[in-house]
Amino acid sequence: MVRKVNDFVLSLLMIALSLFLIFGNVTVGGSSLSQGGILSQADTYLKFIAAILLVVSVILFFRSLDFRKTGEKEPFKFDLGILAVLTVLFLVIYTIALPIVGFEISTFVLAFLLCFSYSLKEDSISIRSGMKTLGPVIIRSLLFALVMFVALYLVFVKLLQVQLP
Repeated sequence: MVRKVNDFVLSLLMIALSLFLIFGNVTVGGSSLSQGGILSQADTYLKFIAAILLVVSVILFFRSLDFRKTGEKEPFKFDLGILAVLTVLFLVIYTIALPIVGFEISTFVLAFLLCFSYSLKEDSISIRSGMKTLGPVIIRSLLFALVMFVALYLVFVKLLQVQLP
């Protein structure tokens, strides 16, 4: 009945997470309805994103099932590679560094590290390659990090007027 076990397990986990975010009491505080309406509450956008996640997860759930009875089945495969470990490590360091160094520097460095790591993986380049090979990846990662930082800054500081740490 299940055709893609990885998709099936992922969809169940994401359905559970989205239901928790929608119905759980995730955020505390916030403004009252008289101070800007429902759009000014802290959890409005979180619940909106969780609802989108729920819809996509339900679609993934049904796509992972074998309604046509083809008999094809992809087994469960969980690969915890070095890139996943590095990503978690980068995010932990970012969380620690954010209040110390501030949003600007820590976000730029995080975006660079993530882009650089994933570019190396995508292009199958070793970190031991020479600068002739690593140079374009470093430049591309720096440009991406700069564009991402500017976009985040414009959206949150200028558009939404959020005070950043």
